[in-house]
Amino acid sequence: MYCYKCGVKLKDNVKRCPLCKTHLMYAKDSNELSAYSNIIDDAQKHIDFKYISKVLLLILFIAAFITVICNYFISGKMTWSIYVIASITYVASQVSFLYYKKKLFPAILNLLGLECLLLTIAYFNNGMHWYLYLVMPNIFAVWLIVVLSIYIFKRKKRNLMRNVPIIFFVISSILVVTEILIDLYIRNTVKLTWSLYASVPVLVISLIIFIASFNEHIVEEVKKRVFI
Repeated sequence: MYCYKCGVKLKDNVKRCPLCKTHLMYAKDSNELSAYSNIIDDAQKHIDFKYISKVLLLILFIAAFITVICNYFISGKMTWSIYVIASITYVASQVSFLYYKKKLFPAILNLLGLECLLLTIAYFNNGMHWYLYLVMPNIFAVWLIVVLSIYIFKRKKRNLMRNVPIIFFVISSILVVTEILIDLYIRNTVKLTWSLYASVPVLVISLIIFIASFNEHIVEEVKKRVFI
């Protein structure tokens, strides 16, 4: 059964919620009690995210246009406004998450927007070498790891304790990939040091949490304690 005020899952025949201290009123069938209200879900269905995204994109376009005009009248040519436009392009790629229900295409736009922003910075500051051989592959590798992790999250049942090890694994993978790319850029050889020191403890902790997630008693206790 669940507390009708805060929604935390409770043991049977509990007279007071251990979390919010609410006196409980029992229904004939406690299984019919829901952990939360459907009002929030119903409200989200009535929000027109496509309209909101269009308004945000229009605002960003106006901001970019005003920036170009100001830069042109002040300097006689486009200089600093190029960086602003690249930044606005990246922000616009974030807005696409509101427009599309399927998140793969917005994720690709997000990657391209970030690469475009950093490419602009590198090109106008003589940094194409570090961008092509370090920044661009590193960002793509991190993006790919994150997208694959999100895909795994959606495929698995909602077990938060088993999702935590996935988050830790993603963090460890990003650290290792980052050191590999830095070593290749600086020394043309790979010698993992600091990424392993950081990743091994994280992986050990994630393994312990993953094993504990198969113990139903531990899972229920964690849910009650941290209110998830």
